[in-house]
Amino acid sequence: MDKVVISTKEITEIKEVPEQPVHLEPKLAAPIPLWLRLGLSVLVLGLPLLCLLAIILRVAFRTQPPRTRYAWTEYLATLLIISGFLTSIGAVLVFSFVPLPEIVSPGLAELDERIDFPGLPRLFFPPPMHRSSLRAWWP
Repeated sequence: MDKVVISTKEITEIKEVPEQPVHLEPKLAAPIPLWLRLGLSVLVLGLPLLCLLAIILRVAFRTQPPRTRYAWTEYLATLLIISGFLTSIGAVLVFSFVPLPEIVSPGLAELDERIDFPGLPRLFFPPPMHRSSLRAWWP
């Protein structure tokens, strides 16, 4: 197999082709308008309502082109994740900082400081000699 040798003369003979203007594709409109994105972002505060809306929109957009479906799937997934985080943080804050009701005491000091406790009622257990005579009503 012979080596290919390119001389400098051959390189200078190459004419440069003027660059063709790049054909730009027209920019497509956003599949989800900005006003709709902002309007739906309010639903982040209500996770159950957002879940219901996500189910409805997934069913409604199943016949749309993939670009629209993927855009909605991506947007709804983002909203659901943010709403899940906010709901979790809100639940932790509610359970952490809401005062306990008056029925529930913060501690059981009234039981810890007691010396005596009331006795429980005793069940009637007859002695063994009486059990044989009470066999009629004793199980």
